[in-house]
Amino acid sequence: MKNFILLINIFATLLTFGCSKDENPSQPQNGSIQGKVTNSTDSAPVIGASVQTTPPTSVVSTNSNGDFIINDVPTGIYSLTVIKSGFATNSVNISVVSGKTTNANVQLNPSSSSTTIFYNENFDTCTVNKLPSGWAEFYSGGGSSAVTTSQSYSAPNSFKIGCLTSWDGCYDYYISNLNLKDNIVVSFKFKGDPNTHFRPIFYFRVNGKEYGGGYDPSRGKLGWIDGTSGFVGSTITKGVWYSVEMRINKSTNLVSYYLNGSLEKSACVGSSGATLPNDGIRLYSANGGNGTIYYDDILITGN
Repeated sequence: MKNFILLINIFATLLTFGCSKDENPSQPQNGSIQGKVTNSTDSAPVIGASVQTTPPTSVVSTNSNGDFIINDVPTGIYSLTVIKSGFATNSVNISVVSGKTTNANVQLNPSSSSTTIFYNENFDTCTVNKLPSGWAEFYSGGGSSAVTTSQSYSAPNSFKIGCLTSWDGCYDYYISNLNLKDNIVVSFKFKGDPNTHFRPIFYFRVNGKEYGGGYDPSRGKLGWIDGTSGFVGSTITKGVWYSVEMRINKSTNLVSYYLNGSLEKSACVGSSGATLPNDGIRLYSANGGNGTIYYDDILITGN
């Protein structure tokens, strides 16, 4: 009798487990994209090509074998675009499936047009205590700015921009008429004076649209703007040199911001009220209590 009751209990237990529903069904997973970028003429790997998607996800670069991978991509249909100086930009349409890896090999055709350097300035040959050649004052609130030897990323000089204690005390300079085209890369170094407050702001006007970023002292982070929206990025500190790079691709309408080589934001750009007469770069130090910013090694390229 005891054995019979034991068998009944075991059967009931098995029946219960067999009929129970999974209360935590697995959630849909993101997928990934991987592939290789090669030269269409000789199938050689293209190293350092920028790979990005529309709608935007992550922006990655090809390695020494021309390989790339973009992880954690939401499921959907994407246009995958590959950009490399010296090659024509190429895009392919792909579909990302949950939990799967989508393979996307892309060939690039060598371009007849080479990369153009629109602006290259490290301030090292500029006159100390003067404005850099070609730069003009956009707005002055009584601050002080000039080429200096007190700080530099690449010795001996940098461009120092200082301001007073209120917004009207900001000091603001720009260079324009750069006639920028496409596949624009804007890069520079900046540093906040360790002995003052710290609020750098930088803007760029490219093809009639404005992009840029600035430091939000209330959050202690850089913020990026793509023409229509803002984004709070990484934490930065005074007295440290940072590398900023902004890449704009006109054909895909994407702008991507990098801080020290790491992607901060990538987004589709929109129209914005430009504050420069022509394409160029605008740098200033905003209010925050005698804030002093140093800029160095400004390079703007494209084709």
